[in-house]
Amino acid sequence: MFKGLAAVLIGTIVVLTGLGVALGGVLGGTDLLNPETSHAKALQMQQEADLLAQRAAVDLEIYKKEQDARLEFQNQQQSQTLAHQRDRQQIELALLQMRETALTGTMSLVLILAGGGLAFYLVSIGRRAWVRADSRVELHEWQATARRLDRDNKRLMQQWELYQRAIEESVVKGGNGHRKEQVMI
Repeated sequence: MFKGLAAVLIGTIVVLTGLGVALGGVLGGTDLLNPETSHAKALQMQQEADLLAQRAAVDLEIYKKEQDARLEFQNQQQSQTLAHQRDRQQIELALLQMRETALTGTMSLVLILAGGGLAFYLVSIGRRAWVRADSRVELHEWQATARRLDRDNKRLMQQWELYQRAIEESVVKGGNGHRKEQVMI
């Protein structure tokens, strides 16, 4: 008796399990038992994967091209900046050289004029001394004036040498246009 009841119970469980699996498959939309649909879905999934791989390869290629273009642009900017700085430094150097030439010419003219004036003054003093050669007081005054003028002339020559030395040092040491110094006379 128990054998028959157990067999019915087991048969009922098997039938209910089969119906549950079939009902679950139908309601879940799976086509496990249909080989054509399963193969079609597998092909569709493979095509989608291939398409995604192609898109990734195209995206990578585009990214590489963008990076190359960006690097090229940065290199062009840097080379333009360097060329601009080089041109600017050359202009500044030319201006410094022109300023040096102008200062040298001006100082030369000042020294020539000062020396000419001094010479003219000395000649006029000497002429007065000749006219009044018999007077000892005037001779002493002439000598004092000559000594004073000689000291002034030496002082001017020392200033001129300092100026020339300052110009030579600025040309030798720092004449690259970066440092702007004024030469004090």
